[in-house]
Amino acid sequence: MESDFINLVADAGLTFFSALRSLSGEFWSAIAGAVVGGAIAYLIQSKSLRDTRIERDRERRLSDQNLGHSLFYKVLFIHRSCVDTKIKVDGRIEFGRERDVDNIVALLIPMLHPPTQIHFTAGEMAMLLSLKDSEVFNAVFGLDEIHNSTIHTWLLYKQERKIFTDMIAIEGFDSALGAGAVSVRKGSRAEIQHYEVEQIAHTLVSRSATDVERSTKSLNLLAHLLNAELGAAPAFASYASVASMAPNGSSG
Repeated sequence: MESDFINLVADAGLTFFSALRSLSGEFWSAIAGAVVGGAIAYLIQSKSLRDTRIERDRERRLSDQNLGHSLFYKVLFIHRSCVDTKIKVDGRIEFGRERDVDNIVALLIPMLHPPTQIHFTAGEMAMLLSLKDSEVFNAVFGLDEIHNSTIHTWLLYKQERKIFTDMIAIEGFDSALGAGAVSVRKGSRAEIQHYEVEQIAHTLVSRSATDVERSTKSLNLLAHLLNAELGAAPAFASYASVASMAPNGSSG
């Protein structure tokens, strides 16, 4: 029984190979053509997929570079605003020191044109997060909110200072020096208002220093990261170097 099965398989094999030998050369040419055509199609498809991937990577990198430019110039704007504010504040404090005046409200003049508010976009922060540098991300994250909060504090100071000055009479005001004398009755509403405004003024003086320090660090860290990871613009480092000059002329 087993030998009959083996013989049957052997006969079938012989019949199959005999049939193959009887096939014409055209058949084998067709088989070869199909194999070659399939290989060519595979290579073309592989190249197309590779080109698509390269183009997609190029577009993503270009998008990240654009987001990097946008974020960098926002941080640069914030930093320059902080530096300009500190120059203004330091100038008024020095003015008072030269005249033995320590009343900040009398020295610190409200901003006529506060800086523009800045808002980082979700796309900008997502791009920064994707670069996987926690130090840079933590330095930049929330910097826009701090900047906007400082602007709000300046506007509040302007409003509250006006309320205070409307309550009092300024005697012997010298417009050339920007100084005069005021008299506030102890325990009066004006004295309370003066105290509140003075606290806001002290906050602004303190923040003028801390904002410059933080924005300088953020700007430098961001510039070097964008250069290293995106190659977005070699000018980033030089911009950061120039912009990070502290008000006293030394590097921040």
